[in-house]
Amino acid sequence: AQFVAAISTARERCWIATPYFVPDDPLNLALKSAALRGVDVRILVPLPRNNDSRLVSWAASSYYDECLDAGCRIYEFLPGMLHAKYILVDHTLAAIGSANMDVRSFYINYEVTAMLYDRGVTDQLAEVFTGYLSRALEIKREGRRNLPLYQRLGESFARTLSPLL
Repeated sequence: AQFVAAISTARERCWIATPYFVPDDPLNLALKSAALRGVDVRILVPLPRNNDSRLVSWAASSYYDECLDAGCRIYEFLPGMLHAKYILVDHTLAAIGSANMDVRSFYINYEVTAMLYDRGVTDQLAEVFTGYLSRALEIKREGRRNLPLYQRLGESFARTLSPLL
């Protein structure tokens, strides 16, 4: 609930680093709405082959098209598994903790997240984030247009399991 509220109030930016991106409906809507109103929404996840769960990667990528269509920017971290878990909203809020952007973290697991309202911390984390982006591949809509059928089917199947992942 805090993540959705924070994203819903964003005016300039909403940058997310997470190993698992399988948003529930409220989070998905908040991200797309933010992008549609001109907020710089960037989502950083690990490259699928570096993720420790192929099913979670396919579920995550099933959300890419609609997020990209709304104006979100999505990046896949190339060097290895990305373990960073934080959100930056504008220059005023940094949420850092153990929660991934997935249903299990929001509703099942006992996750801890610190909400920091400090421009200095937010700006420092933004520098770390941009450093990650320099080692990431930006996913473009054009690159997803001709995905093989097996990948589309895999993504669709994994998405049906999203509430369990």
